[in-house]
Amino acid sequence: MKKIFIFITMICLSLILLHGESYATVETLPIGKNYLDVSTLFEVGNEPNVYQSNTEFKINNGPTYTLVMSRQAVSVWYDEIQTLEAEITYVNAANPMPLAYQKDEVNERVYIEFTPNDDYLLIEILHLDASNFVAPYEIILYEGTYQDFAGFEPFIDPNDVLKYYGQIKINYDNLLTTETISSYITAQSPSGLNLSKQLSYDTYSQSDRLPGNYEMIYEATFNNITKQYILSVLVEDLTAPVLSLSEPIRIPLSDKVDVNTLTSYISVTDNVDVLSHEHLAITYDTYTSATTVGIYQITVDVTDSSLNHTSQTFDVELYDNQGPIIRGSSQIYLYVGDTPLTHEQILGYYVITDDVGVNLSSIRISHDGYLLNTEPGIYMMTVSAKDTSGNTSTKDIYIHVIDNRGPEFNVNDSYIITTTPTQIKSAEDIITWLSQTLESEGVTATNISIDHNEYEHRASKSGAYYVYMNYQVDDQTYQTRVLIDVVDEPGFNMLYLLGIIPICGLIVLSSYIYRKRKLKI
Repeated sequence: MKKIFIFITMICLSLILLHGESYATVETLPIGKNYLDVSTLFEVGNEPNVYQSNTEFKINNGPTYTLVMSRQAVSVWYDEIQTLEAEITYVNAANPMPLAYQKDEVNERVYIEFTPNDDYLLIEILHLDASNFVAPYEIILYEGTYQDFAGFEPFIDPNDVLKYYGQIKINYDNLLTTETISSYITAQSPSGLNLSKQLSYDTYSQSDRLPGNYEMIYEATFNNITKQYILSVLVEDLTAPVLSLSEPIRIPLSDKVDVNTLTSYISVTDNVDVLSHEHLAITYDTYTSATTVGIYQITVDVTDSSLNHTSQTFDVELYDNQGPIIRGSSQIYLYVGDTPLTHEQILGYYVITDDVGVNLSSIRISHDGYLLNTEPGIYMMTVSAKDTSGNTSTKDIYIHVIDNRGPEFNVNDSYIITTTPTQIKSAEDIITWLSQTLESEGVTATNISIDHNEYEHRASKSGAYYVYMNYQVDDQTYQTRVLIDVVDEPGFNMLYLLGIIPICGLIVLSSYIYRKRKLKI
C-alpha cells in the first residue's frame, strides 16, 4: 500500500512539473516586430517536423496577428500545407484553437491570420521542416494582416538595444557641416563589418543653427533589424559680449550728464544676440557723486542669452571747458574833461569768477581801442581772463567819452555870404553854399543841416546874422556857423547931390584958374 501511494505521488508531481513547464510566461511585449521567439519551439516527441512552444508569450488583445513562414521553413509540408492546421491556445481558453494555413504561391510563403481574445498565447502545433529550418530562419509573427508583411526579421532579444543615444557639442563660432558630423558616426555588423547608414531625421542641417538643441537620427539595418542612433546636437555660444568705445568718455563739468547717459556711449556687440547699451547694468560708479574735474570710473555688466558674461570698467573724464565769468557793465561813461581811465582802473570795474579757479595773472586788457583818448567818441576795449584749466573768456566793453562842454564854433572868415534885403537866401541856398565851400576845401560833407537860423526872420533888413549848422564827415559830426551879411542896395540921394555939386564946381573953377596962370607965364 505504501508503495502504491509513493507511485501515485510521483505521478502527480511529474504532471505538475510538466504543466508548469508548458505554461512558463513571458510577461513583456517584444521590442521588435517579431513576437515569435524560436528558442521556445521544440519538436513534439513522436511527431517529427511538428513543433510547439514551451512558453506562453504576451500579445495585444484585439488586433489581427499574422504568422508567416517561407517555403524553405516548411519545405517538407509545403505541398500539403493547406490540408493541415496549426493550433494555438489562449490562456483563458480550455481547448486549442485550430488555424488553417494559407499559401502565397507567387511569393512561396505560408501564413496564418488570427485575432486573439486574450493577452497571452501558446503555440500547440506548428508545422516546420526541421532539416531546412535553418538560417536565415524565415518565420515571423507580427501584429497586422498579411498585406502588412514587409519581410522577415528575427526575434530581438528584449535586452537588446534598438536605439542608441549620443550628444555632440558644437561651438557656434565654429559650426560643423552635416557631412562632418556624419563622418563621426559609423554603423557595424556584429562581426565588425561597416554598414551603410541613412539620416532619417534632421533638425540641424536646415535650421539657422543658432545656439540650442537639435536632433539627428541615423538608421542602419542588418539581418532585417533596423536600429537608430539618435544624436543630440548642442550648439553652444561660448563667446561673451564685447564692450568698446569709439573714443574716450569726456564730459564737460558744466554740462554733466547722468550716469545712464554714459552707457549710451558704450558699444555692445555679440556673436549671436542683438545687444545695445540698454542691456548694460551699472555695478560700480564713482562718477555720479563727482563735483570737480578729474578721472572717474563706471563698471558695467552685460549677459547674453547663453549666459556668457562680460564686465568692464571705463574711465570717465570730467573736464572744464568753460572760461571764467566776467561780470560787469559793458559800457563805461566819462566826460572829456575827466582824467582818462588806466587799465587797472578799468579792470577794477569787473568781478571775474570760475567754477574751477581763475588764473589771476591772466586778467588783462587784450585789446585797447581807447588808449586814454579824451576826444569825444566810443572806444572798444576787450577784457580777457583764463582759468586754471587754460580756458579763456573775453568781454568787449565800450568807453564812452562824452563832450559836456557845450558847442564850440570855429568860424572861418570865408564862411560869409553877402546879400541884400531883396536877395533873400533860403535854407536850401545856405546848405548848398556850405556844401560847395567845403568841397572846395577838399571836404565831402553829408547830412548838412541847420540848427539855428538868426537870418531867417531878418532877411529883409540890413545887418549881420549867424546861421548855426552841423554836418558829418566819416561818421564824425562837426559844427560851424555861416555869417549872412545883409547890405543896402545903392540909390539917388538929394543931400548927397547938394553936397557933391559945390565940390565939383570948386574943382572945375580951380582947374580954370590954374590954366590961365600957366598961359600968362
